[in-house]
Amino acid sequence: MSKKILSLDIGITSLGYSILEEVGSNRYSILDYGLSMFDKAIDKDGNSKKLLHSAASSTSNLYSLRKKRKKNLATLFEKFGLSLKTQLLQQEKENIYINKWELRAKKAFEEKLEVAELFTVFYALAKHRGYKSLDSGNLLEELCEELGIETTVVKVKTEDDEKGKIKSSLQNIEYLRLEFPDKTVAQIIYENEIQKETPTFRNHDNYNYMIRREYINDEIKKIIIMQDRFGFFGRNFDLDAFIVKVITTIDDQKDSTNDLS
Repeated sequence: MSKKILSLDIGITSLGYSILEEVGSNRYSILDYGLSMFDKAIDKDGNSKKLLHSAASSTSNLYSLRKKRKKNLATLFEKFGLSLKTQLLQQEKENIYINKWELRAKKAFEEKLEVAELFTVFYALAKHRGYKSLDSGNLLEELCEELGIETTVVKVKTEDDEKGKIKSSLQNIEYLRLEFPDKTVAQIIYENEIQKETPTFRNHDNYNYMIRREYINDEIKKIIIMQDRFGFFGRNFDLDAFIVKVITTIDDQKDSTNDLS
């Protein structure tokens, strides 16, 4: 039986190969050969193309999941007999309600909303669900705080440290919650910001108003309960089920798990 040999020539952007068959003593015949060319693993700036592709895919997935959440929310309103899915999504496409923060933090706690108004509040929350870190270091630190375990924290003095800014903002929100325990975080932020000459509630390029995901979920519950007091829902409306469904529709991310040991 003749012996066959596979030869490879591996380069940074190419892979050459040949398959030889032994036909005698130190004599070989070429059965097949070829060359595959491909791009470098890094771009002209030295960045990993794989990492760039992964980042782009991650961003695309986030947008897809956000779009799915918003559609699921409209479907939920329709299932509970509040309005038609198509009408609700169309109103958001037209951006009928501009001042969503006023609806969310003021009007929702002062008077009965229209169905379209309540939906636009939750639609906004489905887009911006609040802060929830999946960083292992952050999770471990929060777990230790919850269990009362002391940890040694290395403080980073760099002004541009993103994690430091986020943590500082979250701590500031915690202080405000202690000061105003009967209000949602959105109410606290709105009442503080609306007093300024040019109020802004956008978090782009700053970390002033980072709201934890669990506080968003608590806000959803409080808004629904308050609207029920104003007579928004009918007598036989399953309020508890609606609260659970709205929260799980908006907060559809699986919780991270930690080994308590």
